[in-house]
Amino acid sequence: MLTDPQRIGDVAPSLFGECPEQMGMHFCGIGHVWPELVDPDGREPMEIEAGAIGELAYTALTREAMPVIRFLGGDVIRIEGTSCPCGRTSFRMRCLGRRDDMFIVRGVNVYPSAVLAVVAGFRPIVTGWARVVRPTGEVRMEPPVPIEVELPGQPDPALATRIEERLRAHLTFRCRVRLVQTAEFGNSSYKTPFTVSG
Repeated sequence: MLTDPQRIGDVAPSLFGECPEQMGMHFCGIGHVWPELVDPDGREPMEIEAGAIGELAYTALTREAMPVIRFLGGDVIRIEGTSCPCGRTSFRMRCLGRRDDMFIVRGVNVYPSAVLAVVAGFRPIVTGWARVVRPTGEVRMEPPVPIEVELPGQPDPALATRIEERLRAHLTFRCRVRLVQTAEFGNSSYKTPFTVSG
């Protein structure tokens, strides 16, 4: 099984889309790609059923001129359901975060996407982008967790404190927020890194 998430484009250009019901993204590769849900740590197969949380693996079935290869996508997702009022019969899911970006604070798994969801509540004062700064290769982190938040204007220490307080209230760990102006923060890319080495 390959584990390079950048190669998912070799399986299909697009695999998910949200219908007007807005109840999670439907898998759209039926008949062309075989999806599997696996445990992010042990890789054991899991049932695709409502409420299940795991990592998606994909096998291309109809791609020509290439071997049948199973890819681990790297996205940790929650299955929202296996049917929909819109009539589609494929499973629905929401992405919780990237397996390779997950970190652990005092025994609790944290995905940077959860940090982004809190930071987004401060828009338009901030852009909504943020990233966790952690030692290279380290998964376990001790509070306060260093977090950088992109800011389009001038840094405001009071704003950093407000973000720290809200993150602690929602995610139950202490953090240290540094407001970073857009020019220093840098541009996002295809798979935006939500953690950086510090």
